[in-house]
Parts: sequence; structure tokens; C-alpha cells
Amino acid sequence: MYLFFLKKNKGEKAPFPTSEIIRQYLTMYGTHDLILMKPGYLSTKTQTIQDFCNNYPCSTNNFILLTSGMNGKNSAQGSTFTISEEHKNDFMQRNVICTLHSCPTDHSKCTLFIECDGLTERAKGCPLTAEEEETLCQALKKMKIRAILIGSSNASRLTYYDQPAVKGECDVFIMNDDFEEAEVTSLYENTVGALQNDGEHPIVLFKEMVGNLSMEEIYRKILAESNL
Repeated sequence: MYLFFLKKNKGEKAPFPTSEIIRQYLTMYGTHDLILMKPGYLSTKTQTIQDFCNNYPCSTNNFILLTSGMNGKNSAQGSTFTISEEHKNDFMQRNVICTLHSCPTDHSKCTLFIECDGLTERAKGCPLTAEEEETLCQALKKMKIRAILIGSSNASRLTYYDQPAVKGECDVFIMNDDFEEAEVTSLYENTVGALQNDGEHPIVLFKEMVGNLSMEEIYRKILAESNL
């Protein structure tokens, strides 16, 4: 596995390492990925939700599966919809397919990038039925994990995009061994090159195995604790 250590400090200007590596990865390698978001705390107001969804660097070829996190089932401020529903509506306004998955209150903060060619085109034809959504959740277990973002950052406008940063964050971005070292190096160089870091190095890249635990096993553990 390839691991990127990402550090954001209080007071820094955007773009931040975590949001920038997501942008670079999706642009370079993840244009057709299914994006499974376990967001921690989501943005709560209609405007901040809209800003987050508009800034999130997915494309119309991606498919988003959003879990409810800590507050997704709550009502969004200024809306009759829940926070999760507002996110779905705003992504759909961008023609990005988004499906919601309700789970017990969950403070996990990770995003999984999963290989799923063809799913987005199927979903564009007509919305997935409840039965198809359940089938999708079962199919996740057979899909191939490509990358995982995990750490302290909530998937929210405040954490990903508001500047200067109101607090420090630390995340790890993991890529599987199917990527060539040259591809991983290009992702690192493009991400670092986009940051306003005044000569510092907020990203550390290294290749390491975590004991005997493979990336596929990490993926399955995350799915299991998400009731997927």
C-alpha cells in the first residue's frame, strides 16, 4: 500500500492537503469511482451544504454513497429536508448520482474510492429502486477498493474549504498496490505543487504494509461496521 500522511495546521490558507489530494486523485485516476463517504459531521445549513457539494471535486461519472454520520438524520437549517437529503439534492443538481445509506450514529471519518465501472451510467437512466440500492450495498463487498482517506477531517465545508483553517487536522490517504510508483509520485507532486505551504512539506509519502492486514481487509472491516 502507498500511504500519504496529510497535515493541516490552524491558520493555513486553502487548498488544504486533504481536500487537494481528493481533487487530484479524482481528476487523475478516480473519474469513474464509486465514492463511499463516512463523513463524521456534515455541514448543517443549506448554504454551507451547497458550498460543500459544489466544491467537492467529483464528476458526473462518479457515484456517491453517503452515510448519515453523526448528524445526517437531523433537519438541515433553513430546509424541510434532513442534512443528508440536502447533500443528495445538491449533488443531484450537479448531475452527480448520490444515494443515501442510513446507519447508527457514527463518528468515523473516512472516504472510500471504489472501482465500479458502469454503475453511474445505469443510475443515470433512472433512479435506483430501494431493491437496487440494497443490491448495491451487497455488491460493495465484491467491488475493488482503490483508495481510502481516513483521519480527523469531517466531510464538511468548514473542514475542507473554509479559510484560514480554524483548527489542525491529520489524515492518511491510502492507495492500493495496483498503482504504479510513477502514478503515485505524480499524485504527490501535483498535490504538493498546488499547496500554499511556504516551503514546508505537509505531505509525507511512503510505501508500507500495516502488519498482515491488507487493504481489502481494511475495506471489508469498514463496510461491516457501516452495516453494508
